[in-house]
Amino acid sequence: MISQFWPDSPPHQRNFPMRNAVMSGYAAATVVVEALWKSGARIQARLALEHGRPVVMPDQLLEHNWARDYAKKPGVHVVSNLRELLDVAERLISELNIGPESLPETPALVRSR
Repeated sequence: MISQFWPDSPPHQRNFPMRNAVMSGYAAATVVVEALWKSGARIQARLALEHGRPVVMPDQLLEHNWARDYAKKPGVHVVSNLRELLDVAERLISELNIGPESLPETPALVRSR
């Protein structure tokens, strides 16, 4: 887990957008299932696009103005069903060449006493 907050930090509403920024920066893509105007999911989608990451969302979200605006942006994939979502996800992953063999070698972490 990656976070800019200490493990024992209590949740605060003002911290959620910062958390979203970390998640969108590290994620291969963001899938938005449901989001109102003032939601963390919408913030996550905006940050993902700012980070150059793809966003996938169902066409049902197009009832919201923000979603219609996002759907016009490069990197946004609007899907009609689960099969389309899985197809888009598979294509994005293959384009990124993500897999265990693509991860950099990391030395084992040793805790000193």
